[in-house]
Formats: sequence, C-alpha cells, structure tokens
Amino acid sequence: MPNSRELAIIVYLIFLLAFSCCKRELRECVVTIVKSFFSKALLPIWLSCFFYFLGSVFVLYEIGLWEFSLATGSVFWFVATVFYVGNVISSGFDVTRLLPFLKWQVVFFFTLNFLMDFYPLPFFWEMLVLPLLVFIAGLVAVAENDERHRGKPVHTFFLRGQASIFYLIFGFSLLGLVVNYGQLLSLEGLRSYLMVPVFSVLFIPFFYFVSAYVRYEGLILVYSFYLEGGVGWMLTFKTFLRIRFDYQLLDEWRKHANREFTLSTINSEDDVVLRLDEFISDRQNDYG
Repeated sequence: MPNSRELAIIVYLIFLLAFSCCKRELRECVVTIVKSFFSKALLPIWLSCFFYFLGSVFVLYEIGLWEFSLATGSVFWFVATVFYVGNVISSGFDVTRLLPFLKWQVVFFFTLNFLMDFYPLPFFWEMLVLPLLVFIAGLVAVAENDERHRGKPVHTFFLRGQASIFYLIFGFSLLGLVVNYGQLLSLEGLRSYLMVPVFSVLFIPFFYFVSAYVRYEGLILVYSFYLEGGVGWMLTFKTFLRIRFDYQLLDEWRKHANREFTLSTINSEDDVVLRLDEFISDRQNDYG
C-alpha cells in the first residue's frame, strides 16, 4: 500500500496529466515526449529494463528478500533507475562511472529516500509541501540560469528556503525512526532498507549491456549507411568478437570507419571485417 507521500505524488501526477490533456499545446507536447520515449530505437531498451527488473524481483522473491509489501517502493526505485538508464544511453557507461552510480544510489535512495519514506508526513501536509517544494525548486533553477540573479540575495533566499523544508521533513522522519526504531529492526524494515543496494548490484550487468548495445548500435548505423544490402547478424557478431567491450577501440573504429568508408568503396561485409582487422593491427603497432 502506498504511503502518504507516494499517494500525494500519484494524485499530483494524475492532476498534471488531466491538465495537460485539456490544453492543446501541452497535449501535443506530452504526445511528442511519449513518442520519443517509446521510439523504435529506445523501446527494446525499456522492455529489456522492465523484464530485467521483473526477473530480479522474481529471484529476490524466491530467496525471501522481497515481498509484495515492497512493490510500491520497488516501482519508485525502478522509475528513478529508468532515468539513470537514459543518462547511460546519452553518455555511455563504463567502469569509471560504476562508483558514482553506487554512491548516488546509496546516498540518495539507501539513506535519505528510505528514511524520509519510512516515516512520511500526514497526507494533508504532503499535499501542501510537495507543490511548495516544486515551486521553490523551479525558482532556484531559474535563478541559477539567470546571471542577473545567480548568487544574489534572492537566489540565496530560495536556496535556504528549499534546504529548510528539506531539513524539516528529514528531521521529522529521523525523529520517527528514533521513536519507532523497532520497525526498522523488523524483518519488513530490513527488507525495505536492503532493497535499494540489492537492486543496484543486480542492475550493474544490465548497465553494461545497455552501454554495449548503444555503442554497437551507433557502429551498425555506420555500417548500414555504406552497405547496400543491410547489415547481417554475422557482421555484428564478427565485429563483437574482435572488439568486445573495449569501448575506446569501438569508438575509434566507428570514427575511422565513417571516414574510411567515405573515401573508398565497400562491396561486402567481408570488406568491412578486413578493414577492421587492418585497423586493429595498425593500432596495435602504434601502441607498440
């Protein structure tokens, strides 16, 4: 069952959706965003993320680390993770970004979000505080992007107001944790507390898959532009056998192939593989 904060978020989302449907411009904007989000290129990634999430839930349920009372928190975690997957798609995920991801998950969800959701405000206060926080956050964003107000007293005032509301909510949640610490030590409390780090660790292989998929998809687009008969799965497989997860090599080959194929004629997939072998050989000689 959703808590008061989650219910308030759901109510405001429904309200915003209904309001956007009443305005033509907003309705067209929402439709455009939805179409872009579920485009042909991105839909396989979202479906893979969803089924990977369901598989993770099933595994945790079978070993006793997940139960249906955690469904709401799991869904909210999944939605936030989908946005992070979008960031992975736009910038690429590698080992150097693994630690920041885990740090973000642990600090934000594992601690702050868990404590603040474990003891939320009453529903009436949540309905009042949420739009106030969103309004102040919008003012802070405007001030930070306007040189006339950035760093000025009005900017500082809104920042302090935002921080004060956050600290009040966090203090209320922390007080609830101290008074009712027995709930945290219960089996359900421990499951809720461990849900985020367990899901985060389980999703690490998926992030590697998404990064590899997106990078190879960009290379396949280069292949398809110069090969008249399209790109077969065998060419993709041969390319993967030679490059695998060396993303630096993959990016260098994609740029080189785009230049090389423009200046010369590519007659078949075998020509592509031959050029790739030559490129890897020359690269190895250059790096000695």
